[in-house]
Amino acid sequence: MVVVAMLMLMPILLLVLRVVVVVVLVILVILLVVAASLSWYSAQDQRQDNARVNPNG
Repeated sequence: MVVVAMLMLMPILLLVLRVVVVVVLVILVILLVVAASLSWYSAQDQRQDNARVNPNG
Protein backbone atom coordinates (compact mmCIF):
# COMPACT_ATOMS: atom_id res chain seq x y z
CA MET A 1 0.00 0.00 0.00
CA VAL A 2 2.73 2.45 0.98
CA VAL A 3 4.74 1.68 -2.16
CA VAL A 4 1.68 2.23 -4.37
CA ALA A 5 0.94 5.54 -2.65
CA MET A 6 4.56 6.62 -3.09
CA LEU A 7 4.49 5.67 -6.78
CA MET A 8 1.26 7.64 -7.23
CA LEU A 9 2.71 10.64 -5.40
CA MET A 10 6.01 10.54 -7.29
CA PRO A 11 4.92 12.65 -10.33
CA ILE A 12 3.28 15.20 -8.02
CA LEU A 13 6.42 15.38 -5.88
CA LEU A 14 8.59 15.81 -8.98
CA LEU A 15 6.29 18.57 -10.23
CA VAL A 16 6.41 20.34 -6.86
CA LEU A 17 10.19 19.96 -6.75
CA ARG A 18 10.50 21.42 -10.25
CA VAL A 19 8.29 24.38 -9.31
CA VAL A 20 10.32 24.99 -6.15
CA VAL A 21 13.59 24.89 -8.10
CA VAL A 22 12.24 27.35 -10.69
CA VAL A 23 10.98 29.72 -7.98
CA VAL A 24 14.34 29.61 -6.16
CA LEU A 25 16.21 30.31 -9.40
CA VAL A 26 13.92 33.26 -10.20
CA ILE A 27 14.42 34.69 -6.71
CA LEU A 28 18.21 34.31 -7.04
CA VAL A 29 18.19 36.08 -10.41
CA ILE A 30 16.07 38.93 -9.02
CA LEU A 31 18.41 39.29 -6.03
CA LEU A 32 21.43 39.36 -8.34
CA VAL A 33 19.84 42.04 -10.52
CA VAL A 34 18.87 44.13 -7.48
CA ALA A 35 22.36 43.84 -5.98
CA ALA A 36 23.99 44.76 -9.30
CA SER A 37 21.75 47.79 -9.81
CA LEU A 38 22.28 48.93 -6.21
CA SER A 39 26.06 48.71 -6.52
CA TRP A 40 25.86 50.51 -9.89
CA TYR A 41 23.75 53.29 -8.37
CA SER A 42 26.10 53.68 -5.42
CA ALA A 43 29.05 53.86 -7.83
CA GLN A 44 27.22 56.56 -9.83
CA ASP A 45 26.52 58.49 -6.62
CA GLN A 46 30.18 58.27 -5.64
CA ARG A 47 31.22 59.63 -9.03
CA GLN A 48 28.76 62.51 -8.72
CA ASP A 49 29.99 63.26 -5.19
CA ASN A 50 33.59 63.30 -6.40
CA ALA A 51 32.66 65.61 -9.28
CA ARG A 52 30.80 67.91 -6.88
CA VAL A 53 33.70 68.05 -4.43
CA ASN A 54 36.39 68.46 -7.09
CA PRO A 55 34.95 70.09 -10.26
CA ASN A 56 38.30 69.88 -12.05
CA GLY A 57 38.13 66.09 -12.00
